[in-house]
Amino acid sequence: MNDILSDDESTAAGRRGSCDFGPAADEGVGPGPLAAPVRGSPRAEEEGKAVSPRCACVKCPVSFPAPAGDVDCLPRPGVVLVADDNVLNRFVLRIFLNKIGVPMVEVNEGAQAVEEVRRQIGRESPYSIRLIFTSLRMLVMDGIVTTRKIRQLEADAAGERAIPIVGTTTYCDTIVTNECLKVGMQEVLLLPLSLGCIEKFVKVYLGDGF
Repeated sequence: MNDILSDDESTAAGRRGSCDFGPAADEGVGPGPLAAPVRGSPRAEEEGKAVSPRCACVKCPVSFPAPAGDVDCLPRPGVVLVADDNVLNRFVLRIFLNKIGVPMVEVNEGAQAVEEVRRQIGRESPYSIRLIFTSLRMLVMDGIVTTRKIRQLEADAAGERAIPIVGTTTYCDTIVTNECLKVGMQEVLLLPLSLGCIEKFVKVYLGDGF
């Protein structure tokens, strides 16, 4: 991520589509992201219309246990967990989440994210993780391994709700995307993200009353 979007740029990005991911595939820059969300993507269903080709958002086909009761009944305070070893990426997400009033907990490697979830399952955490953004390309433990370990923890804990996990990356082809979905991510997004993109994902996965 090279630039932090201003409010005006974020608004403009929102007019172009949910996310602004730089040059579109038809501009001849590399293989580019997937052209559009897979049919049935939460955001596509919410908006009821086609999503910008600049968005690389896909829905996970794997079924996970539904949350026990309505999301508003989950323990408070709820937070979004961000796992990324790039300090600038975490900084930008912190700005965006602060703007929409969503508390954030950040870690700089996948193993720390797994430990945060383990503490939550063991009722040792002072907050409730409601959504996870994880980088795919962390050095120590990447986002795919991180997601696999988190899903295993949830599977081992009978009745534990599955936390929505969104992967973020600067490049993602079909093979990587399919691997992300296979291990249990709900979405894969290309960086840089926009304020409008993050706000919509919070509403899709957490509702308006977060």
